[in-house]
Formats: sequence, C-alpha cells, structure tokens
Amino acid sequence: MICTVQAQTERLRPLCVSDNGRYFTTADGAPFFWLGDTGWLLFNKLTREEADKYLEDRHQKGFNVIQVMVVHSNGEINAYGDAALVNKNVATPRVTPGNSPDDTAQYDYWDHVDYIVNKAAEKGIYMALVPVWGSNVKAGKVTVQQAKTYATWLAARFKDRPNIIWMNGGDIPGNQGLAVWNMIGTTLRQQDPGHLVTFHPRGRTQSSRWFHQASWLQFNMMQSGHRTYAQDTSAGDLHYGEDNWKYVTADYKLKPAKPTLDGEPSYEGIPHGLHDSLQPRWTDSDVRRYGYWSVFAGAAGYTYGHNAVMQMHKPEDQSGAYGVRELWFNAINDPGAGQMMHLKNLLLSRPYFDRVPDQTLIAGQQGNKYNRLMATRGKEYAFIYTYNGRNISLNMGRIAGDTVKASWYDPRNGQVTLIGKYANKGVANFDPPGTQQDGNDWVLILDTYQPGKEVYLFTSFREPATDGLHLLYSYDAYHWLDLGRSVLQPEVGEKRLMRDPSMVQGPDGTFHLVWTSGWKGDKGFGYASSKDLVHWSAQKAINVMEHEPTTVNVWAPELFYDKATQQYVIIWASTIPHRFPKGQEDEDNNHRMYYTTTKDFNTFSPAKLFLDPGFSVIDAVIVQQSAGKYVLVLKDNTRPERDIKVAFGANATGPFTDVSKAFTPNFTEGPTVVKTGNDWLIYFDAYREKLYGAVKTTDFKTFTNITDDVSVPAGHKHGTIFKVKEDVLDALQQPAHQ
Repeated sequence: MICTVQAQTERLRPLCVSDNGRYFTTADGAPFFWLGDTGWLLFNKLTREEADKYLEDRHQKGFNVIQVMVVHSNGEINAYGDAALVNKNVATPRVTPGNSPDDTAQYDYWDHVDYIVNKAAEKGIYMALVPVWGSNVKAGKVTVQQAKTYATWLAARFKDRPNIIWMNGGDIPGNQGLAVWNMIGTTLRQQDPGHLVTFHPRGRTQSSRWFHQASWLQFNMMQSGHRTYAQDTSAGDLHYGEDNWKYVTADYKLKPAKPTLDGEPSYEGIPHGLHDSLQPRWTDSDVRRYGYWSVFAGAAGYTYGHNAVMQMHKPEDQSGAYGVRELWFNAINDPGAGQMMHLKNLLLSRPYFDRVPDQTLIAGQQGNKYNRLMATRGKEYAFIYTYNGRNISLNMGRIAGDTVKASWYDPRNGQVTLIGKYANKGVANFDPPGTQQDGNDWVLILDTYQPGKEVYLFTSFREPATDGLHLLYSYDAYHWLDLGRSVLQPEVGEKRLMRDPSMVQGPDGTFHLVWTSGWKGDKGFGYASSKDLVHWSAQKAINVMEHEPTTVNVWAPELFYDKATQQYVIIWASTIPHRFPKGQEDEDNNHRMYYTTTKDFNTFSPAKLFLDPGFSVIDAVIVQQSAGKYVLVLKDNTRPERDIKVAFGANATGPFTDVSKAFTPNFTEGPTVVKTGNDWLIYFDAYREKLYGAVKTTDFKTFTNITDDVSVPAGHKHGTIFKVKEDVLDALQQPAHQ
C-alpha cells in the first residue's frame, strides 16, 4: 500500500502493509503490532469524560487500536441524545453547523465521533471504524446507492485523520449484502486511499472467504467467535472450535500475501457460546491462549475483548447483553486486559519482519486442542507457546548459531527467566515451570548466543520511589522489556528514596550509580557501585551541597565519564533561594545546574556552577557527539515551557551555550540519550500524558518524533540508557537472582 496521507499530528503516522505482505508498518517503515480492544459502542454509549477515561486506560495498557461501530443501528442515538442519521438513512448523516461541546445545538453525533477520534490520536491509538453494522444490511435497511453515498461522505470527513482504519462489514457473512459490502469497500478505497480497509465477518468465518482477491481489502480478519469445541456444531461452519490458529494458517497460504488477524475471539467475562448466562465464562488464560496461538501462527496482531467493555455496560442501562455482570469502568481492569501488552512487547522485542510460523521446530507430537504447541521464529530467535505447561521437545538448528540461549517468558507479567545455553543441534527437551494444567501457559524463547553481544539497559524507578532501582532492557533501543523487579533498595537519604537513577560503566568495568535520595532537604545524592548489577557495594550519601546551607534540593544527578580527562563528571539541579533572578518561578523552585568531578568516587572536587542559562533548568544530560563536540540535553523548567532543549560546548564541563528552541511538547522532562546506528534517540517523560516519548536526530538540530515507534513499559520513570554485555543481563535473569 502506498501511504498518501500525511500525519496530522507530530506523533501518528498512517499505517501501511509491510513489503512481504504479512505485517503492518508505520509510514516510515517501523513495525506496528496490532493490539486491539473491542469498544463497539464507544461512540454512542460514552460521554466525552467517560471516553477520555476509557482511552487513557487502554493507552496505559498498551492497546493501539480500538474497534468501534460508527453506526450500530440506523436509529442510533448517543449519550447526549443526538441521532446519527436523518430518517434512519445512512445516506443522510445528521449534522449541524458548528461543533462547540458547550452548545447542544452545535455539538452533534458526528462532532462527538470527531472528539473521540482526535482524543485517541493524542494517545497514539488508531480507530478501526465499522461504517454500519451488518444487521442493518441484512435487514435491507441499506441499499447499494445509499452505501455509496454514505461511504463517500465518511471518506471525505475522515481521510485527513492519521489514525483511521476502515472495518467494513460487522458480524455478518460477506455473501449477505455482498453488493453493499463491495460498494462500501470500493468507495472507501477509492475516496480514501491512505487508510487500510478490511472486513469484520460473522463468527467462525474469515474475510478471505469472500474478499481476499478484492482490490479494496488490504488485510484479512477472522472472527473465531465465542464457542467451545463442543459447541461448534452449526452446519456449514469450518468446525475449528477454539483452534483460532487454523484460520490464520489458512489465510497465510493464500496469494497474494495479506496480513491477517483474529478480530473477535472469545471475550473475557462472556459465557461460553454467548447466549446461556449459566455457562462458564471465558477467562484471562483463554484470551491469552487465543492471542499467542493466532500470532504465532502468523497473524499481524490480535484483538482482545471484554463482555462489559465491548457494550460499555453502565449502571443506568435497563438491561445488558450476554449475561453481563460487570460495569465497563470496572471491567477495564480485569486481568486479561492488563496482560495483552506482554504479547505485543515480546513480538516487538526481536527483529520483526522476518518472523514466520514454523511448526517444524516441534519434535514429535504438536498436540491437539489445549495440548497444542505453537512455534514461530526469526533468523536468530524462536518462540514456542504452551497453554498448559506440557513438556516441549524441539528440533534444534532451525535458527542461526552453534549455541542458543533458552529462557521462559511469563505471559501473565512479561518476566523472563533464564534457563541456560544449549547446543543448537539434535533434539532438546524443556520442562516449563509449575504443574501441567490448563492456564499454566509459557513461552519458550530461544536466542542465538553470540559471545560479547551487547544489549541496552535503561535505569528506572517506580512511584512513589521507595522500591529502588528497576531496569528495562532492549535489543534494539526502541522496544523495551521490564526486568520485573527492583535490583537495589535505597538505604540513604532522609526519606530513603531512589529517583532519577543514573548509571555508567567505567573503564574497569565497574558500574557506578547515583540517584536523587530526597525530594527536598537532602544536601546530596545517593551512590553505589557494582561489578555485575547483582552484587552491590555499601550505599553512601555524597553531600555535594553541604557548603550551601540554604540549598533546597539536589535533583536528578547525572553521570558522565569523560574520556578526554579520564574522570567522571556528575551534574545535578539545585535551588538556592535569592541566588538567581527567579522570573515566574518561586524562590524555592528556581534551579541551576551544578557539577563535581571524581576519579574514584571517594574524593570529589568542590561543587561549582555548571549552567545558568538565564532560566530555571533541571534534568540535564551530557552527550559527546564527537571529539571536542559536546551536547547538553536539558529541561527548561520555567512556566510555560516545561520542555526539552539542547545546548552546545567544546568540553564536558562546559561552558554550554546556544540553547535551542524546544523540540518536545510542554510538560516533558527526564531526557536520556542513546546512539544506535547513525541516529541519536532522545527519550523523555511526557508526564501529563503519562507516556514515554522519543525523538531521533543525527545532528541535534533537526528532530523527528518517533514516540509511536518505541515501546516503553507503563510506570517507567526517569533513568539513563547504556550498553552492557548480554552476560550481564543473563545474570540478572538467573532464577536465583529473582
């Protein structure tokens, strides 16, 4: 697909299909793993405030697509009492002049749709829009001409939005209303060529059955449905039961290659088979199984759903469908929803586009039903999923290298536990943790072992900052996984806090760590060292501002090893009231940067002023761009700025001048910088939006927003990125150290 829509925000880019026809990408070629949530009645059931709450929750849980009906029924009325259509005719949407939410005469149904679509874009979420639900077409309420007029109107209204995906159909076989569906699909494709189009079919069917060769369909979708193996008895169905991977396997064989995914598997909290509320309900382990099975079979993503959330069940509802018991705002926190991000994070953690399904990895029986093992691999990695923790026998030699490293990945929390190294030949056996039983699911990871290979670590803390040092890790500096625990508890400072941990590895291999040890009152920062990040020295307080008795704080100490002078430079922000012009800031919030140097972390040079740019400044990071060229990445902490800028100098200790304009939005802080290839990546905390953003640059003069090309686990806070030998990470993932 040729991307013809320009992004309307700094963040989002239109989605495309990868060159191999299997996956999704952003317009700049970054991998996009579809992690969808089912919010069918979002537009007509929720108010603006409720929609904000829902979208923020889904953003925090890692969802990047919301599937939603634009018109559920031709008599659609939303939470504000506004009808979608004139005379229940899709060809005549009911629109009014203006769009002010404060004026009910202006703010119509479609303005509300616009509001939610725009709010989703702000959070990096794409909206998969079903133009009109299939039951309306089945009932003869939409003619071919009405469909064309309506689709033309929709395309004109939304073609300039970057976060639109068109989902034709809606729980209906493609041959029921075939001419209508082809007209909607063709019109959307012609009038809005910049957005992907698919088809959402009836349960236990897939779009490829009717539309794979249609020029308007860019990717396939199946609805594996909500029935158990025993309930899948309807005449004419494929009778795959719960084996949703079989739909993916069938689509994967078709030509031309098109991405495919399960757009409606069994929902969490819904009765088996939908209609009998006395039946058992699908659980978090079931939605995990559907996800890993289908994705490992070759799907380009996965859509999760919850019974209460898909219908946005509210206290004032007179009734609910499918035996719903929960309210949507409680159900958004059911366990399955929070576990889906671990599927996305795992898939993005390794090279993405060369991944293929490969059952030849399995030695012996691949298994039936819940005993099924599903395997997928790239050139240097393999993932094998078991739903019940059964023994796994593998044919080795399917990925590169003489030796492989094996680990267990827990789909419930994303934590990795190292197993060990194995010869990459013959047959190897692996026994998952725990007892074999349904729901004891695990992913076995194999990685080509390369002695001396480096990985990225990202220091981190978690609010309220009493839990100590956390670590993220990455193989590409874009996609991060959480180690899942604290590796060092704070023991110094009045409040025993650990914020803003900064770490470097010295020439002798020792890791040095400094951190903010108190919000206010402390005259220094914490320090500890380690040879392996497992065993740590005694902690101590480095009271660098003790000579300034009125110092309010010592914030965000940042370490830099200066090869030119063979010493460590430590910079931090402090406020000394009445020392500098305060501008709009309070006297106790008017920061300047200070520094000290050391060669051994026992003796330190007297603290000196490092940077006074004429405004309150915090969270500064020194970067050596090249010999004799240094960059200081800093936060302008003045109102109304609160954003990230850069300055330039010829030495690590400055002076730094020529402060740039901001290259991040307001309310951003905590920058850290890492180089990968020719690009410098600058991560930052967009704390009002509750997300970690990033830009890339080659020269620190022009910056490209890549926030939606990176993935950072929720809850991560201000730290630094550095590279280590993979053996360091392996030691942290040893069972004995967890």
